Amino acid sequence: MIKLGINAILLFVRELDKCTVFYRDVLKLPFVGSDPGVATFKVQDRYLTLLSPEGVAKLFGIEPDAVNIEGNPRAMIASRVEDVHATYETFQAAGVTFLRPPTDHPWGVRTAIFVDPEGNLWDINQDIE
Repeated sequence: MIKLGINAILLFVRELDKCTVFYRDVLKLPFVGSDPGVATFKVQDRYLTLLSPEGVAKLFGIEPDAVNIEGNPRAMIASRVEDVHATYETFQAAGVTFLRPPTDHPWGVRTAIFVDPEGNLWDINQDIE
């Protein structure tokens, strides 16, 4: 059996500069670096890479308009946090837009949902004890 792991998540964005500021300065993700059309962050032992249409074209060797990045949301990322309420308060104070505040679910998980500047969804979650 093949064991498949995930070492990177790539998000296609229209406004790379705006999204870079959001992930670096608002969410405070460790910034690894950038190239034209690309910005990369480290999230634990994985990479989160933002790609503009030009970055997609360069990376994959295709035309910039070959990948349709219109419409929202284009992705949802789930992230385990120690305390959903504390993270919610911190991010909300920094101006992050939440679609759902911390909510307890019958399956034993507390979640809150926010969006990045391009409408990609983030689910922050923790197990309920």
